[in-house]
Amino acid sequence: MRVGKKFNIDPQAWKITDGRLFLQLDLGTQKVWDRDRKKNIEIADRLWPNIKPISVVTLGK
Repeated sequence: MRVGKKFNIDPQAWKITDGRLFLQLDLGTQKVWDRDRKKNIEIADRLWPNIKPISVVTLGK
């Protein structure tokens, strides 16, 4: 999400932070995301409203 796209996720790569569920592409991505979780959440919160209604197929183009 941080890159402004939607991806299929690894169901084992997730984290609950402040009562919110965050899904990751894979465990490696989760490890990188955790390095600056606060900043990544801020970026995702800013991007998500714009891409939420857009299909995965359209975002992938």
